[in-house]
Amino acid sequence: LLDCFKQADAVIIITGWEEYLNLDWKYISGLMRKPAWVFDTINIIDKNKLRNLGLNFWQLGFGVRN
Repeated sequence: LLDCFKQADAVIIITGWEEYLNLDWKYISGLMRKPAWVFDTINIIDKNKLRNLGLNFWQLGFGVRN
């Protein structure tokens, strides 16, 4: 799963699958090119976990977490 993040410019989360709830964003941030973006379309990512990791975050929807 983590190979898909290597040299990626952006990640778009469009599923609420459990595998995506606890990703190691610190590790993933190191794999991605900068500036890197994370687009969360269903609100499964805790934006506080992304702070200070060099990732731009854009939440598009309200989804499963409110």
